[in-house]
Amino acid sequence: MMKRLALKGTWTVIAVGFLLGEPAAPSLAQRLVSVRTRETKLGAEVLMAEEVWLRLRGPGRLSEASRVVQNLTEVLLAGLRPEDVQVKAAAPGVHELRGKGTTLVTATRQEAAAQKSTPAGLAQGWAKRLRELVSSPYVAYATAAVLQVPVGETRAVRIGGTAASAPQVAVEPADLATAELRGGSIVVRALRAGNGELRLSTATATALVPLRARHWAAIVPSMVSVPLTAPLKPNEWPEAAKAALACAVRAQPSADVRVAFTSLSPADTTARLVATAPDCLPVSTIVRLEGVASERRLPLPRRVWVSNYPERVREPAALLRDRLAAGDAVRVLWHHVNNSSGALWFSVRLWNLGEAAVTFAWSGAVSGPGRDEVYAGHVAARNYLDLLNRGAALVTSLPGRSWVELASVRTQPGEIVSGVGSLALLAGEA
Repeated sequence: MMKRLALKGTWTVIAVGFLLGEPAAPSLAQRLVSVRTRETKLGAEVLMAEEVWLRLRGPGRLSEASRVVQNLTEVLLAGLRPEDVQVKAAAPGVHELRGKGTTLVTATRQEAAAQKSTPAGLAQGWAKRLRELVSSPYVAYATAAVLQVPVGETRAVRIGGTAASAPQVAVEPADLATAELRGGSIVVRALRAGNGELRLSTATATALVPLRARHWAAIVPSMVSVPLTAPLKPNEWPEAAKAALACAVRAQPSADVRVAFTSLSPADTTARLVATAPDCLPVSTIVRLEGVASERRLPLPRRVWVSNYPERVREPAALLRDRLAAGDAVRVLWHHVNNSSGALWFSVRLWNLGEAAVTFAWSGAVSGPGRDEVYAGHVAARNYLDLLNRGAALVTSLPGRSWVELASVRTQPGEIVSGVGSLALLAGEA
């Protein structure tokens, strides 16, 4: 009997000591709270401050859990308190859990049966747990599982909650990015490419958000001007538009840039561009192109480059290479036959091997693919003279360490391609 009394007395003392000895702890504690989803074999879970708050049973529930996270995050940022959490009967057999008047999640008969409960009981259980989680002061923050910030740009992490003070913020390593509090957000600016962590700290808690600073695979303007010395005809426009777009895109050296034109006319040209590169942020965007004609006097060609040897090409090769200095202008002629067993591309490309951008003017006409050698040369010369008489040329800039395709024709075995063009380097060396 005495042992039982002594044991009971021991447990009573411990309980009293916990309750009375630390009365200030709840008011000093400031939790750091974020919300995320997790897919499980039985369905999906919503975690709050890395503790499971809610489970949804059944396949394909992750998207629904994501909507719960989105709504819950908003009310947490707005300062959700226990008294803001309510359960309402929305319909027979349907109960809603609400926070600050926003429906967070709905308990149905089907969901309740899967968890061996009733809709009212399930919703009340969710509400009880949520009230417990927001009963002490907290700082809520909203971010993806990994915070990705483009180099040279900023991204914001929204913060809120019920804590009296904002958290301290820092980036590790310090030279990767900067972080500062601005109103209800933490603004992170990436200084260089690399991996690190965004650290949020209160007096009693610390949270680490993985941080990835990356370059874009390509910098792409939403609108590209196609500078011309005279308007182009509809059949002349596509090559100029493609070249102008290629010059306007600033891609990483290892980038794979793919362009699909959804419309390609002088009045309406739109392209979808997708760029990817190792360890870079991918780009997928829509670009509009607009021709801008402004009369300009261009230098006359003083040399001729001829690509005709070998005339009959058996395999891919560089058929002609040469260099231009600032102020140089050349006339380019090419005439070749696909003498291989498969398809061959014949292309005219301008390479800028330097670091600085160059400005160039190009006016060219291509004939082919075809089977008549005389006719191919005649058509190319005729169309080129038409451009020359109208004074029509593309004038644009090519970034350093890049290249642009000025003309390109795909041929089958036995087909002929012929072309004539004028190339002037107005500034720089290529």
